[in-house]
Amino acid sequence: MTALPARLRIAAGVLTRWRCVPWGLYPWLDARALLVARGTSLDSRCVVFDVGANRGQTAKEIHRWLPGVDLHCFEPSPKTFQRLRANVKDASLHPHGLGAQVGTHRMNPTDNDLTARIQDESEGDIDRGSLIDVELSTVDAEMKNHGLERIDVLKIDVEGHEMSVLEGADQALSDGRVDVILVETRFGSTGGDWQTPFQDILEHLEARGFRMVASYTHAIWLDRGINDADVLFARVEGLPRDFSRSPLARGT
Repeated sequence: MTALPARLRIAAGVLTRWRCVPWGLYPWLDARALLVARGTSLDSRCVVFDVGANRGQTAKEIHRWLPGVDLHCFEPSPKTFQRLRANVKDASLHPHGLGAQVGTHRMNPTDNDLTARIQDESEGDIDRGSLIDVELSTVDAEMKNHGLERIDVLKIDVEGHEMSVLEGADQALSDGRVDVILVETRFGSTGGDWQTPFQDILEHLEARGFRMVASYTHAIWLDRGINDADVLFARVEGLPRDFSRSPLARGT
């Protein structure tokens, strides 16, 4: 097992003492536990898609918790992709995004690359002169192009276009060829178009055999409640009956 960071060790120690070590402590700890529960080989046969890889922040965590996996990073912003290429090694880096269809789309790069997003030009409050053309593929197309039979972990953080990525993965999801999904979403009725409502994602994935495992809050506003979080889903088929046990109790 990869050594836990100091803060996680302290938290795990406290929770273990009280015999309550829940899911939801850390997303990649939980994702690893789910893969172990499935009997997945944590080596180059394990395929991870990082959709919306940005500068490689998540890729570094993936390498830390799942070293040696076949990691594919997708980032459509040309400037951000250059940073990704400088920061991430030992991964397949793809200078395009993923969505519902293959083709050219418009992107708002924004001054803060963390909020760059594929733009719906029907939205009124945008500076169309700032938009750039970027290429998008789909999960299904990328699996075919790279000869991949399955994706063990699919991470999606694309500022409001998470449903488009899932729609572009419909064949793989319907065929049971994706096991774990970590996706950014929005809880509550408030928030902008850059955050996909949780209920939309929940209904879409439950209909395809997934169940929610845990959520990891990014930010809380007092007037909105939880407004921004990653949510971990697991495909139920193939998991052992005791998969709900704590990830730390499994010794992962």
